[in-house]
Order: sequence, then structure tokens, then C-alpha cells
Amino acid sequence: MPEPESSALIEKLRRANRRWKTIAISLAMILTMLVVNNFWRAKLAAQRAEAEAYRAVAAEHKARQELGKQLEKAKQETEKARRQ
Repeated sequence: MPEPESSALIEKLRRANRRWKTIAISLAMILTMLVVNNFWRAKLAAQRAEAEAYRAVAAEHKARQELGKQLEKAKQETEKARRQ
């Protein structure tokens, strides 16, 4: 049978071991949550940027069409003025 001192020391080491395991698991869970959170934030930011770029391209396309219409109208008016 182990001596009372060695039994107490073994028990103390087991408690310390459990404590460190608990700390390690808690830290691993926190780090995992932070990584997942940052991943989703980055993904959402990329989606927002992509949507904004799409809207910008659509607005540019619309502006170019409008400018083309205005240019065509100006050409027609100029041509009409020359004929008169």
C-alpha cells in the first residue's frame, strides 16, 4: 500500500492534471470559436464587396448606355442643324 504522503501527492498531481486539461480544452474551444467567427466575418465581407462591385458595374453600364443615348441624340440634332 502506498504511503499517505505519496497518495496525497498522487491525488494532488491528478487534480493539477485535470485542471490543466480543463484549461487546455477551454482555450482550444475559445480559439476554435475565434477562428470560425473570423472566417464567417471574412466571408461576409467578401460577399458584401462582391455585391458592391456588381452594383458598381451595373451602375457604370447604365451610365454608359445613358451617355450613348445622349451622344446619339446630340449627333442627330447636329445633323439636323446642318441640313437646315
